[in-house]
Amino acid sequence: MRVVTFADILQACFAQSEQRALVASRARNAGAARAQFSFVRFVAERGTMKSIVTAAEVARRDRRDLFMSVGHEGVEDHQEWGRAVVSQPPFLVLRPDEAIFVSVNQAGWATCPDPDCGYSFKPSDPNAWDGERHLRCKQRIIIEIPGDVQGS
Repeated sequence: MRVVTFADILQACFAQSEQRALVASRARNAGAARAQFSFVRFVAERGTMKSIVTAAEVARRDRRDLFMSVGHEGVEDHQEWGRAVVSQPPFLVLRPDEAIFVSVNQAGWATCPDPDCGYSFKPSDPNAWDGERHLRCKQRIIIEIPGDVQGS
């Protein structure tokens, strides 16, 4: 039985070389082969650029959560998945994550719409929002500021 490598998985899963390189660079920080395969599967199943950041955060917190989230509970499950992917490659192109409209409340706070985040922040805080993304979770946000709150 052929052993599937990390390079095989990347080649099979991602159609664009730039996306392969980005996923590879982040996945290598996740740990050994099982963690790297799980990282790639996490990103491939979600299909967005933002999922690269989310996978890195999950792996950083606890790799076991990453394994469980993609069904790699057993120590060889990643190899089985790898063989299946290489035999019928999906050749994905990751979608950019969609910006979500968010309104600020009367006190001038916005709440991140990402279900895995949900943090409230002031749009004026450069450590929380860069004008396009919530910096904690990298969700793209378009902030609507009502006229009576703009002076806050």
